Amino acid sequence: MKDSRRLGAYPEDESWVFRVFSTHETLSLALFPEAEKEEHILYAMEKMGEVFELRLKGDYEGWGYGFIKDEELIIDPYAKYLSHKAKKGILVVDKNSDPPGFRQHRFPRLSFKKAVIYEQHLRDFSMDPRMDFKNPGKFLALCESPKYKGNLIGTDYMASLGVTHVHLLPVTPIMSLEGEEGYNWGYDPEFYFAAHRGYLVAVDEPNRALSEIKKAVMHLHGMGLGVVLDVVYNHTFRTLDSSFELLAPGYYYRMEGEEFVNGSGCGNELDTSKPYVQKLIIESLLYWVQEFKIDGFRFDLWGLMIKDFAEEIVTSLRRIHPDILIYGEPWGFGHQPDHFIHYGAQRGKEYALFNDRFRDGLRGRNDDTTKGYIQNNLLSRNHVLTGIVGDIDFSPGIFGYTQEPWETTNYMSCHDNLILYDKLFLSTVESDELIKMRTALGFSIQLLSFGICFIHAGTEFMRSKSMDHNSYKSGDWNNHIRWKQSVKEKDLVDLVRGLLRLRRLFNLGDYDAQKIRESLYLYPESPMIYYTLDLGEEELFIGHNPTSEIQKLPLSEGTFYLLNFKVDLLGVETKKEWIAPLESVVLKRRKNESLSY
Repeated sequence: MKDSRRLGAYPEDESWVFRVFSTHETLSLALFPEAEKEEHILYAMEKMGEVFELRLKGDYEGWGYGFIKDEELIIDPYAKYLSHKAKKGILVVDKNSDPPGFRQHRFPRLSFKKAVIYEQHLRDFSMDPRMDFKNPGKFLALCESPKYKGNLIGTDYMASLGVTHVHLLPVTPIMSLEGEEGYNWGYDPEFYFAAHRGYLVAVDEPNRALSEIKKAVMHLHGMGLGVVLDVVYNHTFRTLDSSFELLAPGYYYRMEGEEFVNGSGCGNELDTSKPYVQKLIIESLLYWVQEFKIDGFRFDLWGLMIKDFAEEIVTSLRRIHPDILIYGEPWGFGHQPDHFIHYGAQRGKEYALFNDRFRDGLRGRNDDTTKGYIQNNLLSRNHVLTGIVGDIDFSPGIFGYTQEPWETTNYMSCHDNLILYDKLFLSTVESDELIKMRTALGFSIQLLSFGICFIHAGTEFMRSKSMDHNSYKSGDWNNHIRWKQSVKEKDLVDLVRGLLRLRRLFNLGDYDAQKIRESLYLYPESPMIYYTLDLGEEELFIGHNPTSEIQKLPLSEGTFYLLNFKVDLLGVETKKEWIAPLESVVLKRRKNESLSY
């Protein structure tokens, strides 16, 4: 049974309480009146069970602190702010960082079942030197509304696109960078309650700095967008010299004898079977939701977490935020026992896992020249169909890992591996014109599929990373979004915007598995993807042609809603007997009209 006592450092009844789990027999608290200086006061702590505790009268807000064992200073794993170079924790009072109106501001009402996620890295988003961001690379850039030649960019652009949630790559301290300027995606964690100082402007004023995060969240909420944080509970950047190992040697990490298990590929794995590991994970997640009003979490290498605990996380978070969005990666790099998260573990549990079968079916495997359906590999059609139906058990030949469609995260590209444009170029060596058509085809299939939708920032305007398949520390030049490209490829952006409008218009997010099975009919006779969706008195027809030849449509007339890039054809009555190469069509027609197949 997990210890119910609150850990960390916090004010209570004109005192400060300090509590930390440790397997040592003795431990001291060091308080630094000036957080960035070395002068400190030492206090012996009392061990009560497995937790050391100390209560001190007085106000210590802004002081630095840490725990001392054998003359070594150990940072509190529950620290909510870190000093320069992550040398100490800094004591903060949560409410003192609230911007005006933050506690009372309204959340957007966003169903996790209808999520359309836009993944971005804070620096990538606002480091384009040609754009007028006042706070490039910072949380505050999310509050800005610059334009490029009258066109929306930044947060305003995201809101106009029609996505529901903004997914931010990890914002907790990047331990390989703390105290240094530089670029990193942020998968170098250790302190799960704190934020990376490099993303903050007023770094030496904790209350003002934390207020910047809250301002960004409140601004995004005001635009109708939910905020998702990428969290990394599978490993830590440091091992032997981490706070966890210094406080409780051999406890926090999975061990085989005296060796650290390395299913993360980063030298260690957190052991989520341990009560104090579970306590730290759940309490840090609840902290971000309750204190910063976060709307969702994406779990990195979630395949290294035990299933039962993952379900406990979902239950705990939904108790305080019923619509919270929860999804993650179902894989790890080492052996995954059956009781760990894996494909199918999400069945009936109302969290989602990334669908790499759909991804590879659409555009081929990561980082090589293999091709998917949108590059005219018709053999991958069945994988694509499985993704279209939301990875449910649809028919004897089409079956998946989910009970309901909102348990799959459908995507073509993410921060990892080659970005979509680079993957398409590597696998086809085609002109930008053809790559653009394949990109449009891919988005048409993805965004008109059932399941949660996930878009990596800039893929909708053919963003490239210069063929860098692992740009986690490659710097701003390789990674930053070139907003000028969003204007150059405006027709492709408008297509994605129109597809998301169609998705809402036909309420695709409202379909559960039973309704999909009852309403969707797949045409089996053609290697093209053709299907109809029962709308009552009318039906929706959707067709996709990945080949280089025109194909005969199985029906010829109706009200067309999409003809490739012509999303402005919404509601236009027209006849069309053929589908062009690399084209998608969407039409609505009355039932019982004759088929011409």
